[in-house]
Amino acid sequence: SYKLSLLRVATNSLYLTTDQVIYIINQFPSNDFSRVYAAVALHSRTIDLDNFHKILDSLQATEQIELMHRLGWLNVINPLHPNHAYILDLRWWDHRELCKVLVRLAVEEPGTNWINEAYRWSIKDKPVPGWALPSTWCTKDHEANGEGGPRRFGRLRLRYTSDPQAGCEPNWKVRKEVKLHFLCGEPTMSF
Repeated sequence: SYKLSLLRVATNSLYLTTDQVIYIINQFPSNDFSRVYAAVALHSRTIDLDNFHKILDSLQATEQIELMHRLGWLNVINPLHPNHAYILDLRWWDHRELCKVLVRLAVEEPGTNWINEAYRWSIKDKPVPGWALPSTWCTKDHEANGEGGPRRFGRLRLRYTSDPQAGCEPNWKVRKEVKLHFLCGEPTMSF
């Protein structure tokens, strides 16, 4: 659209904070993914990628899914702030890598961190009744004859929480370690 083209030209030489990006994308309509296209266009112009995950809170659920499809989970999420809803297709590398991080956090942080988790063998299958995080998902990929870690197929849906009322507590050491696997864990340029 004309407005998106104008946005790209107008921000070509600008760097923005996440709060500024949120303000800009909220000037676009939410019914045609224009806000997602604007967020994608401004992602490379954002100087505080540690906060880019906040954009998810300003988008509708369908827009969040589209943003993750376009940018990838590891380019948007900050594992220091993992409290989000996730729909992961474990056939995709970045979805499975994020799943490994969420598994590690669930194991190393106290409390019930995964809420409403559901696993299905494929998009066409119903969720597996009574499914719970298998212990085999906590192993390394190279273990179990190369079959360790989360499955390499299927759909996982969950909401991660760090709510102290649910007995959860962040393990900041682990969160900082896994952050190195995300774009926001890269050193930023200084001005």
